[in-house]
Amino acid sequence: MGGVGRLPGLDGQKMSKSRGNAIYLSDSPEIVRRRIDTAITDPARIHPTDKGHPDICNIFQYHKAFNVQEGEEIEKICRQGKIGCVACKKRIAEVINEFLEPIREKRKFYEGKENIIREILNSGNKKTEKEVAETLELTKEAMHLDYKNLLKGG
Repeated sequence: MGGVGRLPGLDGQKMSKSRGNAIYLSDSPEIVRRRIDTAITDPARIHPTDKGHPDICNIFQYHKAFNVQEGEEIEKICRQGKIGCVACKKRIAEVINEFLEPIREKRKFYEGKENIIREILNSGNKKTEKEVAETLELTKEAMHLDYKNLLKGG
């Protein structure tokens, strides 16, 4: 993935569940394609051969995040009017679906295996609690805070 600070929702607004303008990890490949098909692109482009403005296109932001290898080329041919928005959307849908496929596989593997998930979470919690306790002790030591001796008057 590329270094993108925050992705806009497919409608250009802040990404939000309530707005329904996001792509979810649980979305099937077909749902991803349909969501991307509805995304807002460059409003100034009417024909596929019109020169584009990737800097204001939501879909190009997704290319920058998920399609780093082709990002520069997509930007160049968009600016030249050599790729239309439909083709651009189709490509990013393919890339995002490729990105999501391993996540979908893992999700499918863990569906209905609540005991394994619970064990993983409990193990992570125990590890985190141990690390937090160690960090807290180091912090107290560094700050010369010894509450036990303070309570005893030492």
